[in-house]
Amino acid sequence: MGIITDIYQYLRCHTGLLMAILAVLVCLAALGVSRLRFSEDITDFLPLNANDKANMELYGQLSDADRIIIIFEKEGNADIDDLLNAVDHFADLAQDMAPTTQIDIDAYLTALDSFYARIPYYLVETDYARLSDLLSPDSIDKRLSDAKTVLGIPMSGIATRVLVNDPLHLFDNQIADLKALSVGIDGFEIYDGYMVSKDHSRAIAYCTSPHGARETHYNSTLVDSLKSVCRTVSDENPNVNIRLSGAPVIAVQNAQRIKTDSFIALGISAVLIIALLAFLFRSDLRGIGLIILTIVFGWLCGMAALGFIHSHTSLIIIGIGSVITGIAVNYPLHLVLHSHYTADVAANLREEATPLIIGNITTLGAFLALLPMASTALRDLGIFATAMLLGTIAFTVIVLPQMMSRKQPASSKEPGTKDKEQGIKNKVHSPLRYVFYGIFGISTIALAYIGRDVTFDSDLSNINYMTASQRADFRYFEQASHQDTLSTTLYVAHRAGSLDEASERALSAHYPEGAEVHSITRYIPSVAEQHRRLDMWNSFWDQHREPTLNLIQQSAKKHGLTPVFTQRFMHIVNHHYTADKCDLASEPANTFFRGYYADNTQQTDYPSFSIVDRLSVPMHEIDTYLLNIPDSFTPTDLNSKVAGILSDDFNYLGIVCSLIVFLFLWVTMRDFRLALTAFAPMVLAWCWIFGLMKIFDLQFNIVNVILATFIFGQGDDYTIFVLEGLIRKRDTGQDILPQFRREIIVSAIIMLLGIGVLVFAEHPAMYSLGAVTLIGMGAVVLMALVVTPALFALNEKITIKYLKTLKNRQN
Repeated sequence: MGIITDIYQYLRCHTGLLMAILAVLVCLAALGVSRLRFSEDITDFLPLNANDKANMELYGQLSDADRIIIIFEKEGNADIDDLLNAVDHFADLAQDMAPTTQIDIDAYLTALDSFYARIPYYLVETDYARLSDLLSPDSIDKRLSDAKTVLGIPMSGIATRVLVNDPLHLFDNQIADLKALSVGIDGFEIYDGYMVSKDHSRAIAYCTSPHGARETHYNSTLVDSLKSVCRTVSDENPNVNIRLSGAPVIAVQNAQRIKTDSFIALGISAVLIIALLAFLFRSDLRGIGLIILTIVFGWLCGMAALGFIHSHTSLIIIGIGSVITGIAVNYPLHLVLHSHYTADVAANLREEATPLIIGNITTLGAFLALLPMASTALRDLGIFATAMLLGTIAFTVIVLPQMMSRKQPASSKEPGTKDKEQGIKNKVHSPLRYVFYGIFGISTIALAYIGRDVTFDSDLSNINYMTASQRADFRYFEQASHQDTLSTTLYVAHRAGSLDEASERALSAHYPEGAEVHSITRYIPSVAEQHRRLDMWNSFWDQHREPTLNLIQQSAKKHGLTPVFTQRFMHIVNHHYTADKCDLASEPANTFFRGYYADNTQQTDYPSFSIVDRLSVPMHEIDTYLLNIPDSFTPTDLNSKVAGILSDDFNYLGIVCSLIVFLFLWVTMRDFRLALTAFAPMVLAWCWIFGLMKIFDLQFNIVNVILATFIFGQGDDYTIFVLEGLIRKRDTGQDILPQFRREIIVSAIIMLLGIGVLVFAEHPAMYSLGAVTLIGMGAVVLMALVVTPALFALNEKITIKYLKTLKNRQN
């Protein structure tokens, strides 16, 4: 490209101007970087709209995702006493972490008293018809007679407290509602206050993280402390296995595994890449510095673009930036390596600028395809990659040439290059090439067939790092929670800016007739609704209070019950009630209504209060319910939405990247057959990638799908360089293809060393990155170096034959 050499010649005489422009750009980039704030939230990668993301956050709150579960399991000859002794020992050692190892019966009874103390706020019209029937003289006498009998039988403190608060059983329906609202761990029961599995093989305790489920930095300290206590208790109770589970533990474990795998991979790759570069540039160590300087400038541009567009982004993006670095390093690497063969910097630019810029633009097109995607993090990645590659190519073709040495290189060819090239030519023109191309063709067809059903895995649990015992615990709790396979739970969220508003919205909700609804709506009435209910209460008891209390006193005396027994009930009936604002943090809401509301007063993403109804819905009708009930969701529904969007995005990415790359190649080369020659190797590479992924049981996921754009970027760069070398030889007789081929191989080796070493990682997501990189890079390099020359030769034969035919016709 002549304009690039003209810019080079101009800036060579105006170095001060170049340095001034560069200084201004670096200062602007630094300003953009300073605006950035980072998040470690993996949900940034999920392609959910604001409402679905709010539902996912809400579900995490309802299901106590911030709880760390401590599991105690019997081993050998241990009995239930050994199990509970281990729980007590754990509670003593972990006091500072405030674990819950037993149900606090006293606190529960206090909450129950609070519930009865607010009973007038909970009754609606239909309840009063039942109350009237239960206040007949015969009914009161029978209830108190039964109470006398029951009091003579040993029973739990909870049953006793229910009886003294409501000896006439007027409010049994409300107590039944409380039991139905109970949200606990299925398959477990209360045994002497402990939470024990029904077969008494396990006991559990839990500890609530004050930092939430995703703050791995802070949770790691808490998890390490709990693990230390577990080890101590296990040593002293060898027949009890103690381990941790829960979302905070899994999140911390994943973060630690990623850091460990990354550190090991980084150490190995850094040593190998430095050794490779030191060998390649053993007589020109300055070249290594120039490559690093170019990449640093590109990184600044990418980060600055994110900072100026929006100040908040995922920290994971920066980690994935190492993949983009693998593409960006190609640009300075090609220019610096090529300087070993071309003495003049301007000549070097003339030979390298065209394939570099064409390759850069097609790669940019592939990454720009990320911008319309639903995932915020992937859109940010598209912005980062585009800005970084633009900055890198600009620095490579404008700034870097001014810094390169203008001395004559020691040799314009590697020792023995000519002999090597002649050997290669002899092999290419050998009859064995037909055998090779035959095997290659059959292999491509076979791999394309094998890989036809490679799918996108949207299940995030498959890229979570969990130990074997944690996966077993996960399956155990999942099976315990899904004993009813014919129905599922539908969540309906009523969100508003205040609790009163949310309550009013929940009260106005209408559900299909016959639906089994679990809701706290009637127990958290708005102030206006409280006034209406208290009016009904006062009106009812103004009519029934005096005769009812007289009958109770007479019947109690008759059956030998002291006045103390009926004192609590008398207080409920005689107390003067006023409307007040519901407090979700106090009793009884804090004990009985957890799992049915979320208080998000500190967040601004969605309104402050959420009241959630739970509907038990037949599995075969769930889609109908989701369609007809606004603001409803299920965890499976949210996962299905993610799966559908990610699958669509994956298909979109493949189609759009292909179209962008092919159309630009066609426009740039102005020759359809040449564009097809450059593009076909990438199509064949994907046949190999899909086939090999199927053979090695690999799937695309939300992490390694990013490699789709990366592979397109690398593939078209390599193909364009090979094609440029072939065209240059055809048009000028200058054979620079061996140098280009060497640069491609060096670039590929650097990428394999940089990311491919992750194939040794233990974390599933990291492993998938390394494995797909190995397969993808191997495929695109093979296609660029083998298929491109063959297709180019075929294209030349077709062109020559066409020209001869045309000439014969003219003659």
